[in-house]
Amino acid sequence: MDLTKRAALGPTLALSVALSIGAFMLAAPLAMALIEPTVLAPPFGEQNQDAETLLFVLAFAVFLPASLIVGPRLADRIAAGPNAGALPGLAGALCAGLLAALLFAKASERLPWEGGLAVLAFAGAVWMLVAATMLGVAVSDRRSPALAALGERVGLAWPAAAVLAIPLALTFADLGSITILPLGLGLIAAGVAIFVVRRGVPDLPRGAGIAVDVLVPILIVLTVPNLVLFSFENPAIATDSSILQFHQNFFLGPANHVIGGDAMLVDTFSQYGVGSIAFLAGVFEVVPIGNGTLGLIEGALASVVFVLGYGVMRLAGVSRGLAASAMALSVFVLVLSLEYRLGGLLQHGAIRFGLPIGVLFAAVLAVRRPGFATAARIGGLGVVGVSSIWALEAFGYTLLTVAALIAFGAATEPVGERRAWLLRRAGEVVLACLVAHLVFALATLAGTGELPEWAAYLDTLREFLTGGIGDLTYDFTEWSPAFGVGAFYLASAAALVLVVRRTPELVSRERLTLLALAGTTAYGVALFSYFVNRSADHILPYICLPAVMTATLWISLLRREAPLAAPTRIASALAAAVAVLLVAVAWSGAGSRFEESPIALAAPGGDSLNGALERLWDRPPLKPGAEEGERLLIEDMPGENESLVLTDADLGVEVLVRSGRINRVPLSDPWEDSLVPDQHIEEIEETVAGLESGDRVLLDAGALEIFERYLDEPGRDALTEPFTTAEVVPAGIALLTEVTLQRIGERFDLEEVERGSDGLVVAELVER
Repeated sequence: MDLTKRAALGPTLALSVALSIGAFMLAAPLAMALIEPTVLAPPFGEQNQDAETLLFVLAFAVFLPASLIVGPRLADRIAAGPNAGALPGLAGALCAGLLAALLFAKASERLPWEGGLAVLAFAGAVWMLVAATMLGVAVSDRRSPALAALGERVGLAWPAAAVLAIPLALTFADLGSITILPLGLGLIAAGVAIFVVRRGVPDLPRGAGIAVDVLVPILIVLTVPNLVLFSFENPAIATDSSILQFHQNFFLGPANHVIGGDAMLVDTFSQYGVGSIAFLAGVFEVVPIGNGTLGLIEGALASVVFVLGYGVMRLAGVSRGLAASAMALSVFVLVLSLEYRLGGLLQHGAIRFGLPIGVLFAAVLAVRRPGFATAARIGGLGVVGVSSIWALEAFGYTLLTVAALIAFGAATEPVGERRAWLLRRAGEVVLACLVAHLVFALATLAGTGELPEWAAYLDTLREFLTGGIGDLTYDFTEWSPAFGVGAFYLASAAALVLVVRRTPELVSRERLTLLALAGTTAYGVALFSYFVNRSADHILPYICLPAVMTATLWISLLRREAPLAAPTRIASALAAAVAVLLVAVAWSGAGSRFEESPIALAAPGGDSLNGALERLWDRPPLKPGAEEGERLLIEDMPGENESLVLTDADLGVEVLVRSGRINRVPLSDPWEDSLVPDQHIEEIEETVAGLESGDRVLLDAGALEIFERYLDEPGRDALTEPFTTAEVVPAGIALLTEVTLQRIGERFDLEEVERGSDGLVVAELVER
């Protein structure tokens, strides 16, 4: 046995990934069975976030590293023994068997035993047993005729695995959402494209190529933003508008308070970050603040992320045609098919997820264009520094991406220089973060006379992550397509590690592409961690741009290195099939979203682009009573920068934003602040203690009712026994607004000054 002989990369990778997925098939049912789910109060059900988090950690921190130790050793042992010729066929057969086991588990849902986690565990256990038996025979010192026959049929094993992958992909899709016409046309187009590519595609002339590289970003910018965020033309859209306003106010409320003179981490806090809110406040010094312009900002940031994604692929060597096709697919599936309009749910958008693409672009640019290397490195470090004060999640995603880029760079340096290179790059990252925090601290001190209270921000995040609020999350749906995305990221990470460890010549030739792959894979895994915590299927498109980029980079690499090899043909065919399936699923919803894009609105016969922009710039009120509330503040509480507004939470934020004021009660967004009430009680009580007779307050009918109810029950504590009840999308009076009303009622009566429409009242406080 020649123990120095190493197995080929393809079978080694296939074996390693298959072992990881097989281990996950066994671990998932076990974790779900052993870890008790959390039962939530109505209207919520139950969730098992602890089990899902554990499985994510096991998959990427345990199973993946273990398989990268065990898989290559097994493959090398087989390659060095008498069954070496069987290895490619054995790896293909095991992959085909694994896919068949997964299909069996899915098909069991329609069989008498009805599927479920127990069947998944059974299928995984059977596969593991068969795999262990076959591998045990393969690594022995005796030649196996059965394995030899399998090795001779390698040309059947891998196509069989590819064929099984197609129906498995269909199991992750809602078959009822597939539109047949684009599916059929797409398959034909994909076949033609593969044929043309195999025949060879001539390069464009230099001028035409540059024109394409300019045109693609322009088309992205004209297609990605949604300019029709809000509408009340029918009840369904009105409900969507209410949901979007509720979520936007988590950003809009704190930004409005910063504009009004408060400072982040001194007077104002937000679970969604620090630098992000300050950034929005800065933009709102240039454009009018409002829900419409907030959505437009998110659309612009998303466009930048997609443009940089195209730039990363082109710099990393992806052909124009392939990169442009990948971006067209990304925009169609990840933007135009979103359940909620882009710009509405900012917690899933570019403002939260986009910073790592800046670091990745800078890293690739520094290698591709050495003349810009210094500027690119400084720019990338600047993004890292900004991320450290932007938001904790953004910092985590950026840091993981940077860590992967640094690790890849260190692994490709000469052995004797790796430690020094690694320490130097890590030191630069630490220094960038320290500089960013120092600048932020000095700016806050100069503006307010106080230093930022990071401890309060971390306390808020801890409540959201580990407290009762952290329990309000969503479990994976059965056979969620996210499982396929997670498996793809795992396979990409495994492939990258094996390429670096086992093919130094390839690393030398394709260092730039592999660097980009290290970044996109880490970026994808980082964003996937968010989906593990918020696993609703409508969120999945927001985190999948790295997956499209990663797949495109791998296909580009395969086409350059082995254009006619079977793995290249199989990977290209699978990628094309999945792309066609995604388009067919997204087709039914993409048309209406495209009609709301700038390019569609500007086209002849489309709705007015100027009209759409004007509606965002000077948006009509979302909440009934917003205009009336604005009028009452101007007429009955003139000249105030801070006004006492105690109304429906979303109405109050809209009234204050429209009137250019902030709330005298230190609640930037009452719903957000009420999720961590202990952080704000002291300030509320100080504010109430500072009120005097003659001060005026804007209330709505709900607030007046609650005020009266506390007068009838003077011993009731709003903090522990509120009248409001939890809803999936809260509406009405927030908890801390209710606390404020109760505390005011302990000292004051209300004397009506003016009763407006929509139940709004301006009242004067009268000391008892």
